[in-house]
Amino acid sequence: MPFLIPESFAPRYIAFAPRGMRGWIDRAFYDSLGAAERADPLRLLAAPGARVVKDGRNLLVRAELPIGGAARTVWIKRFRPVGPIGWAARAFRAGKAERGWNAAFALLEAGIDTPRPLLGLRATGWAGNAKGLLAVEHAEGEPLRALRKRLPAAGPERRRLAEALAAFAAALHDAGFRHRDFSGGNIVARQRPEGGCAFSLIDVNRMRRAARLGLHARMRDLERIPLAEEEIEPFFACYAAGRADAAQWREEYKKRASRYRSMREARSPLARLAGRGRYYLEDFAALFSRR
Repeated sequence: MPFLIPESFAPRYIAFAPRGMRGWIDRAFYDSLGAAERADPLRLLAAPGARVVKDGRNLLVRAELPIGGAARTVWIKRFRPVGPIGWAARAFRAGKAERGWNAAFALLEAGIDTPRPLLGLRATGWAGNAKGLLAVEHAEGEPLRALRKRLPAAGPERRRLAEALAAFAAALHDAGFRHRDFSGGNIVARQRPEGGCAFSLIDVNRMRRAARLGLHARMRDLERIPLAEEEIEPFFACYAAGRADAAQWREEYKKRASRYRSMREARSPLARLAGRGRYYLEDFAALFSRR
């Protein structure tokens, strides 16, 4: 899968092919790089002031870089396979850098906020899609999880947040997007000065898009948001507005969210395995269902 750039964004990017890699880069970002970073963009991961946020299967770094004459926060993610199985699994699939890049532009084209990509690279050669580098702008705000902890457990603020989140989720799902990790850590919230809340979606490389999302796919996203009892009614009043089966959706969410929470909180390995098995069997069954 190639890196795709919508026509409306194309003038802002140029092709970029440092040694052993190829892809695209924002023009202003390219102009801000020194000769060493242009030759080897992996140097950005160790730029002065760069901070490692996560170092696991993939490496996530937050850096303050001069772009267009001003210091800007940039998130850089290096994708890398783990072991021969990881290589084999990625050899014939679209790389995560390409998927994250393309998903971000698809969201932006649909009017759904997500950090704009600045740099997208994949390694050249056989199975080069298994390795990649993706840099994106910073999403202003705080994780939804943190905002929910700060707000009172009940009351008008909580209700307004539930309604705003429902509108955001409905726009995402009505456009056919399923994030696949639609959790409080991957939704960035910012409260508007005039009131209300806006959201930005991050970590979108696992996202999928379909012509239409059925109930199963929608609930697979929503079950990861632990709505309190008093939030469920206003959330679904907005999310399923105008639908005759809104009450069914609300009850389906309660069942799915409870089951998902039980699976996540299971202590014994056997219980966790059984929960995951049931979870993926339901996904498989949904392939043959219209729900």
